[in-house]
Amino acid sequence: MEGISEAIKDGENGILIEPGDAKGYKRAIRELLINQEKRRDLGDKGRNYTISNYSWEVIAKRYFEVFQETVQS
Repeated sequence: MEGISEAIKDGENGILIEPGDAKGYKRAIRELLINQEKRRDLGDKGRNYTISNYSWEVIAKRYFEVFQETVQS
């Protein structure tokens, strides 16, 4: 779960499942199918997190900062 666990906060903006945990995956899908409110809430929070941290504007700014640091050093 490297990488993804940095972006997904279990139960807050998504659901983390251990690799190879088919039962956990099945449980999570079932829960989201049954619980429309949780499904929408996690979806909205996941979308907002992604926009706040990975939008083109944010990524471009990060690249620009790295380039500035490189040129200045």
